[in-house]
Parts: sequence; C-alpha cells; structure tokens
Amino acid sequence: MTATLDRPRSSTTTDEPSPETETETKPQRTKRWWKLGLPWPRGRTRNGAPFEDDPLVIDNQTDAFWALHLGYRELGAVGPQSERREHVVRTGILTARIVGAPTGTGYLTAYLGPDVERIEILVEKEGSIPEYALRAIERDPSARRKR
Repeated sequence: MTATLDRPRSSTTTDEPSPETETETKPQRTKRWWKLGLPWPRGRTRNGAPFEDDPLVIDNQTDAFWALHLGYRELGAVGPQSERREHVVRTGILTARIVGAPTGTGYLTAYLGPDVERIEILVEKEGSIPEYALRAIERDPSARRKR
C-alpha cells in the first residue's frame, strides 16, 4: 500500500516574523474656508409643526377611565367626568381605550390637525348598551384671525 503524505512545510514568510513597516496616515480633510466663513444657508432640519402653544383640551363626559395615545406617545388616563389639558403637537391620530377593557375591545380614534382645540369623549345609551364616540372640535376660523 502506498500512502500520500503532505509535503513538509518549508520556511516561509508565515514562519518568520514580518518586518515592521511604517504606514502613512491619510491627511485629515478640512472644510474649505468659503464654506465656513460665509453666511450661506446650511442644511438644517426643519420642523413643520404648528407654532401655536394652546393646550389641547380633552373632555371625558363618560363614567369610565380612558387611556389616551397620540401616535406612539402615551398621554395617560383621563378620569370619568373630567377635563384634561395637554401640550402636544396636534398632528396624527388620537386613540382612546377604556382602561381595563378586555383584550380585543375596540378603541376610539380621531384625526388631529392644527385647528383642533378640543376632544370630547361622549356616550349615548340605547337601551342597556352604551355607544361611545370621540369627537374633535375645531376652533372658530374667525377667532384665529383676531389673534
């Protein structure tokens, strides 16, 4: 029987320590002087949110606690027969859900725009079944112009 053996390793560069080489770093780039010294507009992020700082009034006219969310932001809970004021950017979808409701229970939604000044949570009872509604009330356009 013949057997094929691997060739013995010869002394190569991997067996010997590599000679130390000096590496040159690239020079750091600098901004050009005409981009730094002149008052040209630079790229900035702008926020398209309305400038009005009036609070959003949330009026709960039901006998239940409601958990509120505006987009991904949690606004907390509103107690029964109470009113709450929140300083938020009025854009997006406001959702309201009864606190402690079982899984799968529906929730109320309302779209908010810059003109919405008040949100009302209402209940209408037909027989023994309550029907809840979320209503967005916009401010009077003539009152906005007077400011």
